[in-house]
Amino acid sequence: MGNITETTHFEKLQKDSEQMKDTMQEDEKLVYEEQFGNKDKCNLCNDDSLYDKVEPINERIGYIEGSGQLCLDCYEKVYGHEWNRDREQKISRTLEDIYEMKDFWGVGEVKWNAIKHLTPVEFQKLHDTNVTKSPRLIGNHIYIGILLEIHEDKLCSNCKWCKFDEKHK
Repeated sequence: MGNITETTHFEKLQKDSEQMKDTMQEDEKLVYEEQFGNKDKCNLCNDDSLYDKVEPINERIGYIEGSGQLCLDCYEKVYGHEWNRDREQKISRTLEDIYEMKDFWGVGEVKWNAIKHLTPVEFQKLHDTNVTKSPRLIGNHIYIGILLEIHEDKLCSNCKWCKFDEKHK
């Protein structure tokens, strides 16, 4: 009675293997969701917000300290704020999606290829001497020219012209 036949042993191994496979698939799914597409939920309506949970809160619209993330619709309802949906869509796109190389004076193909994959805010941070001390791929004059264009299109994140505008309101 205590002996396990080959058939029952094989069936037990097969069952254990299937359980391990299911567990591994669930773990892989959790890891994937944690790394990609893990959107922050709106604290009011529970819909996905525009932002991943790992995105810094100071770069979000609708994040309320102490309350959490709101979707843009709830943010507008609660706070009466209007926002530029076009801006929200553009700031998540790359420079290449928004502009053409010819839009910027002095930017040749090599420099354009080095920066075109960045979003406007990534470009601003990566090339800002106050943020990074590492060597930049483009010169200061070209950086300022591109950042000014980004600022005029309201796609920057608290750049030096924003601070200047704020002081002189």
